[in-house]
Amino acid sequence: MRSRLRHVLIDAGRMPEPTSSAAPSSVRVCYRHLDTTTGHSCAQCRRPICNACLGVGTDMRPTCPACADSQGRRSQAVMIAAAAAVAVVVAGIGTFIAMQPAPVPYGEHRLEIERLSARIAASPCEGQSTLELVDLLNKERDFPRTVVVVDAFRAACKPVPRLYWSSYAAKMQVQDFAGAVADATLLIADNGSDGDFWWWRAKARRASGDLLGAEADLLRAHELHGDTSFWTALDLASLLEEQHRPCDAVPILALVHRNSSAEAAKVDVGARLSRLIHETPCADITAAMPKRGDVAAPCSTLPSQLQISDELGSGFEFSLKNTWAARTMTVATGEPAVCRAEFEKLDISNTALADTGMQSWAARLACVGRGSVTAQALGAVPLKAQEELVVKLVDAGVRQWCGR
Repeated sequence: MRSRLRHVLIDAGRMPEPTSSAAPSSVRVCYRHLDTTTGHSCAQCRRPICNACLGVGTDMRPTCPACADSQGRRSQAVMIAAAAAVAVVVAGIGTFIAMQPAPVPYGEHRLEIERLSARIAASPCEGQSTLELVDLLNKERDFPRTVVVVDAFRAACKPVPRLYWSSYAAKMQVQDFAGAVADATLLIADNGSDGDFWWWRAKARRASGDLLGAEADLLRAHELHGDTSFWTALDLASLLEEQHRPCDAVPILALVHRNSSAEAAKVDVGARLSRLIHETPCADITAAMPKRGDVAAPCSTLPSQLQISDELGSGFEFSLKNTWAARTMTVATGEPAVCRAEFEKLDISNTALADTGMQSWAARLACVGRGSVTAQALGAVPLKAQEELVVKLVDAGVRQWCGR
């Protein structure tokens, strides 16, 4: 029956005659057009499709309309996601570029900077060229590049301490105070007898808020500069005032006023010194920095002599006793006072002074019938610290025992 129906359909022209014995197994009907035979299949879903339904997928293989639509939607989603990702990256790059400092437009030194940069690129550890380059970069105010150049040289080459001068200056300009302290520390390690390097580190420490470390460094610089100390001394006096210790600043300013009178006049050191003397309960300038060994306007109750209880005491007690006599012998008429003096080194191992080369010292003078006076000092040498504390204790005794 099936065979007869098949021949009827073929004779009527509704079904083509197979061209070979294999044709019946490969010819199928399109899933959308049931009256159309085809030899194609969708590579995605394997359904038969005719020529009218035949499409090409994203992988260039035959695809039916349904799968083609699905692939198109997926491709569109991928493209949108990719576009969004690109937009985020571009925005990030734009933000990064916007946050970077504007490139420094070099002026008169541009060609020389290019020449030195090329030479250093060929010989990265050529110290002289690097020195010349960072000097010019600082003149052009390209401080960030100076820091990069010096850090790269330090990481790859033998040390050239002179480079840290330029690096320190650049880091101070960009407010990298910790980096500036590190550079100054390297300079001190290379030449600790140069007071300027201690002064530089003090400036960086003070800018970072480390006032204790700054004071220690300024004291060391002041000591190394000696009678020529000027800007170091002024910075030290300012720091002491900032810490509400104007009386400690008086003798320092007096030293500057006496040893560098011409330069001191230009920055009104005399007026500043006068203000401290009159506005604060400090000893007079001649008491703070005696020229003839006397004190100014002392009271008659000052003891004419300090009788140290232990006559076989330390050299510190002996020095204190003699200094009191020399400073007050013309005006002190009070009864001799029986006293005891103590001098000790303080523990600074857990403080910012630990790596400064300085030591902290304290002294106390206790006399019968009078209030005790104390003083502190920083110094690298015990004898120097004792000398400073002797003067401080004498001045403190004059002020306190006269009721000033």
